[in-house]
This record gives sequence, C-alpha cells and structure tokens, in this order.
Amino acid sequence: GAGLCSADLSRADLLGADLIGADLSHADLSGTCLVDGGQRSDGYRFVGSVKDGVLQIHACCRSLSITDAWAHWVETRGGTPLGEETFAILTHIVAVAKIRKLIGEG
Repeated sequence: GAGLCSADLSRADLLGADLIGADLSHADLSGTCLVDGGQRSDGYRFVGSVKDGVLQIHACCRSLSITDAWAHWVETRGGTPLGEETFAILTHIVAVAKIRKLIGEG
C-alpha cells in the first residue's frame, strides 16, 4: 500500500520487495528493470524484476524465479480460469522483459 508516486527508484534494489498495492504511478523506475504484469482478478498484482539476467516474479508474498513461478501456478491453479489468467500474465512479463532486452531469448 506504499504511495510511491513520483518516487525516484532508479537505484533501488527491489528484488524481494512486496509491491502489492503500491502506487508506482509517475515513479522513476529507470534502471530498476521492472515489468508490471498487472493485477489478477482476485487482487494479486504481478511484477517481474530482473537482476543479473534472472527474471523473478513477485506476487503477494511470493518471490519466485520464472521457472519456479510457472511450476507453482501449474500445480496450484492449473486447469482453472485463475490459472489461465496467471499464465497470460506470466507470458506478458516474459515477453516484455525480452523486448526490453532484460533477459535473453532462451
């Protein structure tokens, strides 16, 4: 629930930070390598962060590598509408991270 509107986070290490409910509008995120995945219908906000070329997914209290995130949500939400929504969000985060050249194509 932090109000980070207009905050300069250009040198902040947000790996592991819980950004659920944070207002990042107008925040200077240059250099932080964040990808906002949006909010799932149950209120969970998904944010990707990249540090040393590794994509991490942050959602509520979870902070998982993209590989572990896929495995977690396949196991817990696979075959459900919430799962399909989650996979669309994860796909978006990966695609944007690749377009921004934050991670490799692999």
